Amino acid sequence: MIHIDDITKSFDDGRSFAVRGVSLRVAQGETVVLLGASGCGKTTLLKLINRLIEPTSGRVEIDGRDVATVDPLELRRGIGYIFQDIGLFPHMSVSQNVEITPRLTGGTARTRSLLEAVGLDPDRYADRRPRELSGGQQQRVGIARALAGDPDILLMDEPFGALDAVTREQLQTELARIKRELDKTIIFVTHDIFEAVRLGDRIAVMRDGVIEQVGEAERLIREPATEFVGELFDHARRQAERLTEIEP
Repeated sequence: MIHIDDITKSFDDGRSFAVRGVSLRVAQGETVVLLGASGCGKTTLLKLINRLIEPTSGRVEIDGRDVATVDPLELRRGIGYIFQDIGLFPHMSVSQNVEITPRLTGGTARTRSLLEAVGLDPDRYADRRPRELSGGQQQRVGIARALAGDPDILLMDEPFGALDAVTREQLQTELARIKRELDKTIIFVTHDIFEAVRLGDRIAVMRDGVIEQVGEAERLIREPATEFVGELFDHARRQAERLTEIEP
């Protein structure tokens, strides 16, 4: 269980807020999507969870333990972090990139099974360098690396945002499968409402550093709590309708 309690973050001594008074609970095995435009506080909230940045006020608890009392390195060993610019080590092979976290933490790498879990044939890809991979393949390696330490929690910051639509859909399918098979708790950041609906058990709609509404997609669509949430999903509905009107 992740419990975010009234968390606030200001980078300029209270003149403005990246995140303001946000509270959110995420259950074990649940995927919660933070949905909103750039600058709404999604990434800041993600970084507050694993203490890449510290809050101005409020607290984050994981399984009842205040993360502020935990050594940051110890905390991050139980949290996988995946972002858009995955940052594979270019001089290392795929297998070496995947194994880096277990080596640092004294664990045991499960390279073959991890590559298979993200849809990469280890016999074909384990010895390749990142430059020999497509963007989608590199992202799969990044997910495998994040899973290598067997974390209970995955934080994913627009990991598929730079990919083409087909590759993006493939990775969304892979992530949904991984979630079912490995029972990970996931907080996923995106500005893509269709990705949010597809992946999230619940969606937290953010704007200007606050959560406007959180709930299952159907609830947000049928019972928007604010005008902003209603307009957001209505706009997405109109987009979907226009696509279905296009003749093949």
